[in-house]
Amino acid sequence: MGSLGALAAARLGQTFTTEFGWRSGMLAMAALALVMLPAAWLASRADKIALPPSTGTQVDEVSASAAARAAFANGPFMEMVAAFFVCGLQLLFITTHLPSNLAMCGMDPILSVEAL
Repeated sequence: MGSLGALAAARLGQTFTTEFGWRSGMLAMAALALVMLPAAWLASRADKIALPPSTGTQVDEVSASAAARAAFANGPFMEMVAAFFVCGLQLLFITTHLPSNLAMCGMDPILSVEAL
């Protein structure tokens, strides 16, 4: 659902920006964010998840640098970070920079959404 949401959000933002200007595009994205807040609250079941048993180590006892070292030593964590980094760069380029580049070439900026 996250990928479909990104596709819909990019299309919505680009349409509003192209048809009504950048301010309308920003307002449309802000309205979408406001709609997502109650939707996330309704969809959340995090309060129903049982917590794992305590290991006896308090969170306050672990320093930030120790937590960072443990995270960066974890192979699956580093793969996830790399995947989010690559995906985020692609989405940033397609939704931010590609529309203006297409417009400079005389093409319709909405093609960037279709590229997504």
